[in-house]
Amino acid sequence: MRRAFEPALANLGFLLQVNGLLLFIPLTLAIFFGEPDAAISFAFALLISLVSGLLLTNYFRRTGMTFESVALLLPLTYILLAAVGSVPYIFLGGEIFPGQDMGSIFVDSYFESLSGFSTTGLSLIPDIETLPKSLILFRGLTQWLGGLSIVFLMILFVSEPGETSRVLGDISGFERLRTSVRGTFVEVLKIYLFYSVIFVGLTWMLGGINFFDAVNLVFTGISTSGFSPVNDLEPLLNPVSSSILMIMMITGATSFSVHRKIFERKTKGSLVEFQVYLTFLLVLGGFVFMILTSVGRGDIAVVIFHTISASTTTGFQFAEIHLWTDSVKILLMALMFVGGMSFSTAGGVKMIRLIVAVKAVAWTLRRASLPNEAVTPLRLRGRTIIDRDLILVFVLLFLGFLSIFVSTFIFSLFGYSFADSAFELTSAFSLAGLSVGVTSWLFLPS
Repeated sequence: MRRAFEPALANLGFLLQVNGLLLFIPLTLAIFFGEPDAAISFAFALLISLVSGLLLTNYFRRTGMTFESVALLLPLTYILLAAVGSVPYIFLGGEIFPGQDMGSIFVDSYFESLSGFSTTGLSLIPDIETLPKSLILFRGLTQWLGGLSIVFLMILFVSEPGETSRVLGDISGFERLRTSVRGTFVEVLKIYLFYSVIFVGLTWMLGGINFFDAVNLVFTGISTSGFSPVNDLEPLLNPVSSSILMIMMITGATSFSVHRKIFERKTKGSLVEFQVYLTFLLVLGGFVFMILTSVGRGDIAVVIFHTISASTTTGFQFAEIHLWTDSVKILLMALMFVGGMSFSTAGGVKMIRLIVAVKAVAWTLRRASLPNEAVTPLRLRGRTIIDRDLILVFVLLFLGFLSIFVSTFIFSLFGYSFADSAFELTSAFSLAGLSVGVTSWLFLPS
């Protein structure tokens, strides 16, 4: 057991130290803007994160990770990062969650923090614009780090030796960008930082959005997370800024392997998943537009923005989705459930698994018509997919559907419509963040 715990806790210490260093940013901003309460809260969170991270990395050695180690690291990362991240929300709880008792403030603070680090994007804060500017930036920063953490954990998960890791790597579309785990992560970090800087410049200088909001939108957009720095996103959007945000969302949902090949101009044969993803987006987006047009809500700009937001699991939203028809909600749920491309910051089950599932169905039907002795392997990306790989894909899809269905049934028992409950839970499952209001209704103060 110690062999599994030791490397897991050592890597968790590394992530906590990174989180602690990044907390210097909102702390500095709180001092600059004269927000003493916020500064104190960030100082506490910074100390907790750095000290706990240092203790873990000094006490535990970062030895070779096993499959069990990474499986243990996954939940521990989000549990502890969310706990540290909830400190500023708790400290400023009376201002953030007015009318709440201390128990509710603890729960809501942890929810908000976990929503940030997990890049889900569902929020309980009733009025974002009344928050200290440093806290608004902190919300975006948790999602930016959360997107990076997801990729870091993904790299660890599928880079370890062993048949299980190999299968997961093949199915998830993971590809080493360098020969080592560390080298691959550094390469991903470079790409992540490059796009973050580029889109901040584009959103600010071309999109006409002020620098502070531009930084926050990029933090949450490139990580496909969705926290907004304002209560209403629509006033910030014009044709240019809206286009930049949509391109950024698709960029975040695109595989880091594809980005690297684009930089190296080696895209031949490597864009299959990207092409299928865009086709899926266009087809379902077209149906959304036709349905909304038939009921007098077919604003093409609104439809394009929200279908991209759903399919990339970013969760940027300004439309009142709860007023849309149930058929449109189902289409958006399908986009969120599938999500973006493999080896990206996007959530969902990922497009590569949908491709495998569809090919498997066609392959099964074809094989059923052939003699038993016929050899017809199922191949994807030049690799033969064995039966165990297929079983894993369909188990993941089944568990996803099952968890959403059971949770939706439970929610419907409390008086929420089945369609709205399913939409909200699909959004949470896929880390999308689009909402029809069920989340805010659940946590309204009594």
